[in-house]
Amino acid sequence: MKFFVRNDEYFNLLEQGATEGKFLFNDGDSIANRFLKLTGLNLQDYLLMILSIYMYYEGTAHADGAVKQLIEKPQTFNLDLNETFRKMRFSDDEVRAFFRQTSIGIDGLAAECKIVRSKFDLMQQYDFTAFRTYPLVYTRDEQDFATLIDHSFLTEKISTGVYYNIKLPLEQAAKLDVAEGDVESAERVKTSGRDHRRFLGYWGEVFDKYANDRLGDARPRGLKHFFRSPHYDEPPSKSDHEAFDTVLNYGRDVVLIEHKGKYLDLASKYSGDREMLLAELTGSKRIGEAITQLADNIQLVFDSRKDAKRRTFHDRDGQGQPAKRFELRDIQRVRRIYPLVVHQDFSLRLNGINQIVGRAFRREIAKRHVELRFVRPLCILSIEDLEVLIPYLVDVSLPDVLDFYVAKDDPLTTFRSIFKKFRRKRHIANRRNEWIDQRSEEIFQRLKTSFVDLN
Repeated sequence: MKFFVRNDEYFNLLEQGATEGKFLFNDGDSIANRFLKLTGLNLQDYLLMILSIYMYYEGTAHADGAVKQLIEKPQTFNLDLNETFRKMRFSDDEVRAFFRQTSIGIDGLAAECKIVRSKFDLMQQYDFTAFRTYPLVYTRDEQDFATLIDHSFLTEKISTGVYYNIKLPLEQAAKLDVAEGDVESAERVKTSGRDHRRFLGYWGEVFDKYANDRLGDARPRGLKHFFRSPHYDEPPSKSDHEAFDTVLNYGRDVVLIEHKGKYLDLASKYSGDREMLLAELTGSKRIGEAITQLADNIQLVFDSRKDAKRRTFHDRDGQGQPAKRFELRDIQRVRRIYPLVVHQDFSLRLNGINQIVGRAFRREIAKRHVELRFVRPLCILSIEDLEVLIPYLVDVSLPDVLDFYVAKDDPLTTFRSIFKKFRRKRHIANRRNEWIDQRSEEIFQRLKTSFVDLN
């Protein structure tokens, strides 16, 4: 359910920003308007329709004798397109629009699986693009019944589905305009290119705000101050005014966070090319970019040279005015610096990735003028890891958790399993994320109100 709640909140933030004149494309469209034009669906309705399918299969899969039923009567697990949303307020056009986004025939699926999706060869056994795009398959030529290929692919549609439904047409428009090559198309190239860059930027901004909102709700134990997107008092340049995405100041300990909301390129993850993956993790893009940003900003704030100017920073109030400052006396108090990257590409969950980026950060920070004995190893967490962690921060120190995390050298384990051992060692009972639970209930209520026939 976290998947649905998180992306519902993304949509809320995008729409809220649109009412304030932010997150708009060149023609004035909001993200939701563009999604509606591309798919024929309202974003929030898209969420509710996927949730309905998800809950249907959850209930069916956990019913008594579900495995036997699947073997003896597999048709039980089919969806009747004419009945699935009949008791809900969605029109026939909206229902068809939904299934166009999620369903495909067997022949169409076979054709999709043969498409070359990158100039780099993807390893066929790892390229699930077709299944992620179409998690439902029609079981008849009439396309009136469909069945689910895989449960996880359906849940992915609510996040990456929205992302790629908007991103790919923008990319394709720019490529087509370039191919035309006339004067009129040159202007369209600029427009579509700008819209593509804007969309990627908007998605990153919303991810940044979501992560900071959740951290802001946490009230971590021992925290002296939470800095949300702090700005330098004296920026090193016009473009480098933001210090970090988040700073958690514990006094002698400080956690410095960069958020990365973009997904890794398909070729990096599925081509089997080790160097291409490492370039994404340690080069100039995405995670590698975060490593460089952290190293640069750590030097700006904690420069160890005798006559160096150490940069102070501040967060801002609702009117955009400086509020709490991280001053020279705060800098001088710090004895342990914890760099942290929060991302949302769930293919990076293994501790082996944490070790790779940790080594890359050590190489990068060694080039800076910083007291290396103060700098702890870099950690990388997914947004879902952060959501799991937040309920515990009222009683445990985030620096302690990060120390425990980097001490584990098993490359095939995950943060979730390591944190479970941390809790067991400290005799901490399992906790739920109250914000997630509250928002889940709100979504369920919206789902209920979408029914027009409760008989």
